[in-house]
This record gives sequence, structure tokens and C-alpha cells, in this order.
Amino acid sequence: NRTTELIGVMDVTRDITARKKEQEQLNHHQLMIQRVVDVSPTIIYIIDLEEQSLSYCNPQMTKILGHPLDEVKAESLQFLARMLHPNDRKNYLEHLKSFRTQSDDTIREIEVQFLTKYGRYRWLSCRETVFTRSASGLVKEIIGVALDVTDRVRFETNLRQRLEAEKLISTISTYFINLPPAKTDSGIEEALELVRQFVAAQACAVMYYEDQTLAVRHTAGQSGEALPTGRLDERTTGWLAGMFENHETLALTPANIPPEHQQSFAFLFDLPDCRQAVLIPMVSNYDLIGMMIVSGTWQAQDWEESYLSLLRTFSEIVVNGLVQKQSEEALIASENRYRAIVDEHQSMMICRFRPDFTLTYANLTYCRYFRQE
Repeated sequence: NRTTELIGVMDVTRDITARKKEQEQLNHHQLMIQRVVDVSPTIIYIIDLEEQSLSYCNPQMTKILGHPLDEVKAESLQFLARMLHPNDRKNYLEHLKSFRTQSDDTIREIEVQFLTKYGRYRWLSCRETVFTRSASGLVKEIIGVALDVTDRVRFETNLRQRLEAEKLISTISTYFINLPPAKTDSGIEEALELVRQFVAAQACAVMYYEDQTLAVRHTAGQSGEALPTGRLDERTTGWLAGMFENHETLALTPANIPPEHQQSFAFLFDLPDCRQAVLIPMVSNYDLIGMMIVSGTWQAQDWEESYLSLLRTFSEIVVNGLVQKQSEEALIASENRYRAIVDEHQSMMICRFRPDFTLTYANLTYCRYFRQE
């Protein structure tokens, strides 16, 4: 009343049960969606094409790529562009740009490589569609899921490389089978160049043991680059022999070569950007007769087993070719000595029989005596 005394109460009550239930259902659905997004094995994200930013991303971004969510969200789309592999960057940015005029039912897929926080690339298979539009009708945001397919891509790559390596080895093996021993040296260099191209090496060399040292005898390299030459001194050769005790492949970098042997390998690491050399022992009858060197710009972890298997098999083919050449040379030398003896004794009958008495050789005197051709 006028004296501010409370003289009554008016109450208005509404039944909001339905609204509360709707709100609870909405909250439940939102929680369910959030939980699904959080436990999803894929990266779920929303890209704002107008603002050139990442509107949303689930925690899988950090689990798969290592980048903190706050860091990613704070950056523009340029941050994503920097994480893309240089070979994929242009293609993916054009892919996003073309989304502006797509219809609502458009679903597009693309596979790209993203750089992790730890410096390695992982393959992501991205599947994206239209999420929102601006007042002008153009696509404003797209939503996408990205699945880590690195293992699958690596498996497919390894399988393809293995098949290609086997095909190359088959070609080289057939080539050496039909190669005359006199052309073994040129054949090794031609095959060495094929191997160099296959593994994308800067240079390849085959070294043989000579007088307790290792000397370069065959080389292959990129056009215009100096090829390895010379020999490793006796001390460095002895050190390598110890490293090759179990006849296993050895990977050398400037960092893991002892200081006293650094200068000996300068002919390899003086090549532009050369960061690693792979050494494959060449073994004959359990004896080390030489080694093959493959040098390039790759990191140690970049080597695939299919490549190493190819190099080991190629070294075996080279050894077999050398053994065949040496055997042929020894046979020719023996035949020459035999013929020299025969030529010096033209007045004597000289013949050769098998154990079953089949005549396999007769000189002219023998033939004349028995009046045979």
C-alpha cells in the first residue's frame, strides 16, 4: 500500500515441462555429439572460407599431428597451408577455393600430407562438405573429417616399390646372364646407373679390395656431378672390414664416422647436400671382396627395406658376374697354356678322352695318323 506494507501477492505460473524436456533432450544430443566427436578416431574440423580460419577442430588434431588446439585455432588458414607438404599445398588450397560455389550435397575427398609437430609427414584422407552459407549464398564454412591413412599409404608404397624392385632385379639378372664375360665391367656400370636412378641416389660406386685397400672401380652419378674416385687407405679399409664382420649393410653419416676416418670419406660427403652413404658388402665364399656405396640426400629413416633388399641383391649379382668373369678368364688362360703346349709338340699325337672313352680333343698329328678330319 501507500505506506509500503505488503498486503498481497500475485503469482503467474506456466507449465514449462515440455520446454524443459526439449532442453534436456537438446543438451543430451549435444553431449552425445560432443562425446562422439571427442572419441572419433578422425580429425573433425570446420574451415571458414570467408575468414580464412579454422572455426573448430576436435582433439584428434593434437593426437595425430601433435599441434596444440589453441595454437591451431589461433592461426589463420595459412598455418594449415604451412603444415601441408610442398607437393600438396597448391592442390589443396585450390580445392578449398573451389568449394565457394559448390552445392549443399557436394562431398569431396582429397589425400594430402600434413607435417606433424615432430617433423614427420603423415597422410590424411580428407572428406569434406558444405556446412554454412553467407548472406550472398556463397559457401561460408565447410565441415570435414580427416582419417590418418599413413600406414595404408606406406604399405601400398612399399608394395609398389617391392614389385618395381623385383622387376628391376629380374631385368638386371637376365642382362647379366646373357652378358659376355668380356663386357662385365661395362655391364656393371650400366646396371649401376639403373639402380642409382631407382633409389634416387646422387652417386653409386663399386669398390674392390686391392693390396689391403679398397679402390673405386665402377661409378654412376647424376649428370654434371663429380663421381667418387680413388681408394680408401689401409687403416680405413681395416676399420670398415671390422664394421662388415657380420656382412650387414652399413649406413654412414658425417656424424657417425670416427674423426680419424673423416678425410677418407670426403669424396662422398663433398657431393652437394649429401647426408648419408649406404655401404653394402660384397661377399664371395664368405670372404669380403669389396663393397657398393650409394650416397644421397636422404635421412637415415627414409630408407625402405625394399631399397635395401634391392641393393643387397644387386651386389650379389655383381659378385656372381665378377666370379663368372674370373672363371672365364682362368679358363681362357688355361686353354691358351694348353694350346701352347700342343703347338710346341706338333710331332706328337695329343688327344683327350672322357671316362667313357669318347674323344673330346685331338691335335692335327693325331688326325693325320688316323686319317681323320
